[in-house]
Amino acid sequence: EAGAAMQAALDSNRASLGVLRPASPAPLPGAAVPPGTPSAALPPNATPEPVRAVAARAAPETAAALIGADAETVLRTLGTPRLRRTEGTSEIWLYAGPDCHLDLVLYVEGGNAARVAHAQARADSAVPRTETECLAGIARRAA
Repeated sequence: EAGAAMQAALDSNRASLGVLRPASPAPLPGAAVPPGTPSAALPPNATPEPVRAVAARAAPETAAALIGADAETVLRTLGTPRLRRTEGTSEIWLYAGPDCHLDLVLYVEGGNAARVAHAQARADSAVPRTETECLAGIARRAA
């Protein structure tokens, strides 16, 4: 039992550290990708498959993978937030999952669609939960 608790704590810390310095998170479909960003998932000569439209998307493994996603993509992936608050040109979205929460800040720049500029998943202190488990739980509630 102690070993399982320790492993859960380590997994949660790895997920949190991934937000500080992600290796190369795969962006969600619909997320903005800076020009010239190499794709770690494809060999240099490969042609990516076209993205097929689907009603819902799989939950990202880290909150950092949501950075750059537009509001429509987030809504398809995670559903309607529990709380939505506007502050100036930004919106704060709060999601609640089983034993965890997700905070998103979306900004509108230059009349473009709002995009996620900050994303943070946090577990309730009583229940150890990894970031990946948190996001999957929120997506399941939306389905």
